[in-house]
Order: sequence, then structure tokens, then C-alpha cells
Amino acid sequence: MSPGGAVVIRLYKVCKEFTAGRTAVSDVTLNIERGEFALLSGPSGAGKTTLLRILFGQEAASSGKAVVNGRNIHRMSGAHLAALRRELGLVFQDARLIERIPVIENIALAAEVCGIARSDARRRASELLELVGLEHAAGELPGSLSSGERQRVSLARAIANDPVLLLADEPTGSLDRATALEILHLLELVNEAGTTVVVASHDAGVTSLLGCRTMRMNEGRVVEEVRPEYAAALAAG
Repeated sequence: MSPGGAVVIRLYKVCKEFTAGRTAVSDVTLNIERGEFALLSGPSGAGKTTLLRILFGQEAASSGKAVVNGRNIHRMSGAHLAALRRELGLVFQDARLIERIPVIENIALAAEVCGIARSDARRRASELLELVGLEHAAGELPGSLSSGERQRVSLARAIANDPVLLLADEPTGSLDRATALEILHLLELVNEAGTTVVVASHDAGVTSLLGCRTMRMNEGRVVEEVRPEYAAALAAG
């Protein structure tokens, strides 16, 4: 989807240092506009996951400024940070489903936590299961699903609150190529419906499959950026 003009993510000279002097993110400055689909690429340990954790408020930057959906997350805590998180969606490499409750309840519960009434949450969960092609598995426990099916449920759960921004950390990392393609296609559908999507992946193949704006990280820094129009020109020769 083409950007809609408003900046959803604004990072300025963001750094994250851990104990023993290890720097995970170093001097990252970038903007991501509403409606963009952006990819953070680079090897394991490049800083991609830490950057996503900063955007979600799970890690505090050591210095710099991070604004997400119009709010400076460095100045937020408690109820204010929780409110911002309810506007976001998260997908991880491992699905992190609640194993003791059926698939549909995993999704509906996420909607209820965001303030959606139970009846509406169940209806939303049914619609999302249809979107990801798992309506037949609504009553099953997560343990009966394949890894690809579990990831599809995880994606449905992540968008149950109709998020402004979806952050996906290595969403295809444990999947075979065919299943990874399915997940990437679903992420593109979510983006086309209006959600800004940021994917972090160390898989070089994902870059060519998506053809979106790509920011390559290495040793905590964004070392290269390729926009879709440039990538298309390269492919055309």
C-alpha cells in the first residue's frame, strides 16, 4: 500500500546499550509513514529485534527519540504505555498461543483485552479466521495445528484490535518456503487493508519476495536503504 502521508514511526538518533558495553542499536534515524510496508533486514544480532522492542515499549532506548503514532514512548509508562500498545499488533517467530483454549478464543481474547465486547470479539475472531483460511479450526486447540497454521492464528490475533501498526519479528523464521510465502501474502493483505506493517527478518529471500522498502541493519546501524521504485529499476536492468 502506498504511504498515506502521516508519520507513524519517527526515530531520531536512537541508541540502545546493554550492560558490559554491548550496543544493540546505534544512532538509528528513520521515518515510516502511515500505510507503508517496511522490512528490517540483516543478520541475526544486527539489532532488528531490539529496535522492534523499543517501538513496542518493551525496551527503553538509552538515548535518542522514538515517536510511535504521535507519542514519544520514552515519556510513557503504566496506563499510557498500555493504551498505546492496544493500538499496535505483534507477531513473533514463535506463535505464543494460549495452548489451553481453542483457536477462536485466542483471537477473541486479544480483542476483548482491547475493550471490544465479547460478542463482537467472537464475531471479529470468526472473520479473521476466515481471512487466514482457518475457519474450520475455530474449535481446535493450538496444539493440533501445524507450525504454519499456528502462525496464521498468531497473525489473526495480532490484528484483532485493528491495529494502526503491526510489528512482525521473524514471522517466517521457522517455516518452510511455501508456508512462509503464505504468511507474507497475509501480511501484504493486512497492509492493503490500511495497517502499517514493519517486518524484521534475517532471511535474505524475504527481501526479494516482498519487494518493499528495505532497511538493512548491521551491528546496530541502518547501513543501507532500498525503496521499492529503486528495487524495481534494478530488476528491470
